[in-house]
Amino acid sequence: MTRAELLHKLVTQWHLGVAERKALGGAPTRREVEEVILDVLREAAWFPPTARPSKPGEPAYEGTILERLPDGTCRAHLQGTSALGAMNQIATREFPSCAEAVSDLVHRELAGGIDGVPFAPPPA
Repeated sequence: MTRAELLHKLVTQWHLGVAERKALGGAPTRREVEEVILDVLREAAWFPPTARPSKPGEPAYEGTILERLPDGTCRAHLQGTSALGAMNQIATREFPSCAEAVSDLVHRELAGGIDGVPFAPPPA
């Protein structure tokens, strides 16, 4: 697999095996991760690509789901578990662009990296 394919797998499946981590050839930058998420939003209109805001009684994704809207803006759906264990949509937030929504997501939820794979430090 190429580095781009490995990054896509890491970002969309949240996991790389030991051999794949070695083949990645170094820690991804935040920008590389953001580009993968933007590509997924362009192709599927949702990130993660199979996640959707939950409805009562349905299995749900816990965390932030990004939705690309037809006008090019982006909506973030934040879902979490209540004290009783039920999934709740906690909030939605509108962004003027998907790039801003993705940057916010990476900063807030992925700052420590993905699946133990840290981000490369920013250039000096």
